[in-house]
Amino acid sequence: MISGSVLLFAGLFYNPLLFAVEEQTMRKTEWEALRPSLFAGLNYSREEEQNLLQQRSLEELVLFKGRELGITADEAAVAKQLEQLGTTPADRAAVLKDLHMTEEDAKNNYRRALVGFELKKRMTQDMKVTEEEMLAYYNENKMNFYVPEFRTIRYLRAKADDAATVSRMKGITAASFQTVIEQFQIDPNGRMHAWEELASQAAFAQNTSEQLAAFAFAQPKGKVAGPVQDGEWIYWLNIEDTTEPHQQTYQESRQKIYSLLYQEKQANQFRSWIEAQKEPAGYGVYPDNLTASRWEAFWSDLPHNFRLLF
Repeated sequence: MISGSVLLFAGLFYNPLLFAVEEQTMRKTEWEALRPSLFAGLNYSREEEQNLLQQRSLEELVLFKGRELGITADEAAVAKQLEQLGTTPADRAAVLKDLHMTEEDAKNNYRRALVGFELKKRMTQDMKVTEEEMLAYYNENKMNFYVPEFRTIRYLRAKADDAATVSRMKGITAASFQTVIEQFQIDPNGRMHAWEELASQAAFAQNTSEQLAAFAFAQPKGKVAGPVQDGEWIYWLNIEDTTEPHQQTYQESRQKIYSLLYQEKQANQFRSWIEAQKEPAGYGVYPDNLTASRWEAFWSDLPHNFRLLF
């Protein structure tokens, strides 16, 4: 029979279990101390926290299996990665402060990543991507390897009722277009000029509109087009360069396909392997304890705590 003191402890002091791998555990107070650095001080939702807890628990399982196989991080590689944050401790501290991390936190994160990468490489080293798989993928996804037309476009935008600009732009040629439009004062809420190098029609539409993009991609190269009205704006455009759309051949696409399929197969194979390690490693994750009361968590954790003790 559970004594009253144990029940009192459960209600007032019990530290809920969030995940366990073998004898290693993460409890709620430890998670709350770690959480600011994991989210880099950013706001997060309850679902995002649960997802991060799941991810962290799987990382611990990976590290556990890595230790079993004697995998350790190359400290020279860790130091090299650390230098990307700054060449001096002071520089790194300034960057890491905004991330709510210490330099040791950063080192440990790099070590975890390197061990995980090496474990994945070992567990998937015999994986192959065949020529047949790559060719089938190409034939089934040809549109992914279609290169659309790209255009370099210089343009001027003004309000539709800007009579002065309309008057100044009369008779402008492609040769003088850049010089003339750069003389106009830029007003982000009104008149402005811009240059987009080798943009697709979809990319140009994102910065203007679908209507204007369709117009721009129908104009000949080396000739000023406009004024053309688009809602409250009028535009003048000069098409400075164009490329021809084309379908990439299988051989042109082969390396890209190989990388894509290799990464996908590697991720799936490693995910399946990790899934198979959960039960032997005593893996368990308990996201409900993020919000459960101490009392509720104590009772739901009882079987897990007994297993950890005995």
